[in-house]
Amino acid sequence: MVTTPHVLKALTIGCLIQLFQQLAGVNTIMYYTGHIIQSAGIKDKHVTIWISLGISSANFFGTFIPLALVERFGRRVLLLLSVGMTVVVLILMGVGFLLINKDSADALQLGAISGTHPYLQTCIEMSNCDFCVTNEHCGFCHQGSNTDPGNCDFCVTNEHCGFCHQGSNRDPGYCLPVDLEGDTDVSVLGPCASGFNTTVFNFAYGFCATKYTIMPIVLMVVYLAFFAMGFAPLTWVLNAEFYPLWARGVGCSLSTAFNWIGDLIIALTFLTLTEAITKYGAFFLYAGFTVVAFLFIYFLVPETKGITIEEVELLFMSKKSRRRARSELRAQEAQRIRSLSKGNTVAPITS
Repeated sequence: MVTTPHVLKALTIGCLIQLFQQLAGVNTIMYYTGHIIQSAGIKDKHVTIWISLGISSANFFGTFIPLALVERFGRRVLLLLSVGMTVVVLILMGVGFLLINKDSADALQLGAISGTHPYLQTCIEMSNCDFCVTNEHCGFCHQGSNTDPGNCDFCVTNEHCGFCHQGSNRDPGYCLPVDLEGDTDVSVLGPCASGFNTTVFNFAYGFCATKYTIMPIVLMVVYLAFFAMGFAPLTWVLNAEFYPLWARGVGCSLSTAFNWIGDLIIALTFLTLTEAITKYGAFFLYAGFTVVAFLFIYFLVPETKGITIEEVELLFMSKKSRRRARSELRAQEAQRIRSLSKGNTVAPITS
């Protein structure tokens, strides 16, 4: 394959569109739906499961859209529409988590406290609830009488922290460490430690409830619907059409490998990304990758609707090679017609 220039070009394009499909973050949504729903502010696990089911159904029903449209509008149009709308929704997802961050409860500076913990300093340095609960080692303990800056979102961004608060989830509180191998409904130390007065304090682990809670959840449904209408199936369709028969097995296998490489990159880095560049930063990053994918498809991916296998090969050739190949195809077709007119049986044209 690599010694045939036009097949190598087709392989490169096929592998990259498979990689870009994963860099759009789809399996972040699929694998971490529950985590994202919780991060948006839904605490009840049963509610989270039912919402996850509803979100996943958008992916299922969205796959029926290209069945009706792909032969009418072609691969490129549907793919570009899907990728373009995926960019828009990813940006809106980032905006949604940014609004949650800005709207979450403030984190207070913790005064003297008895006891030590490896993640105590990490947690108390979080500036808000959202950053706090994004770290699995932290939780947010709310107390309503203070108005110091910072908020819950920064606290829960760290898995080692939780947010301890008094009153509503909008009241300021403390970002405190939790025991990942124990009870994450309480902090290891501080005002929300085991046995704390639940009528005075509340402890938030993994989420911060805000007035923007519903936004990322709705956008995940929209994201999967637009992704499923083009970006999901058409990368596979195009790879099946790009290669001549003799190279199709290897070409599809290699492009599939790139898809799984992208899947591993996204799946293994999402939680780390949310702590390093925040949840909204992760989705803005995915949006950036998808913008590059849109430009790549617009300039380099050809339309294959209604084109024969031989003609698809021509799409990836240089102008000189294309002219020579077309001449050969015309000569073969003329020979075939002459043979048929004489009543002879001939083999079909092969590339």
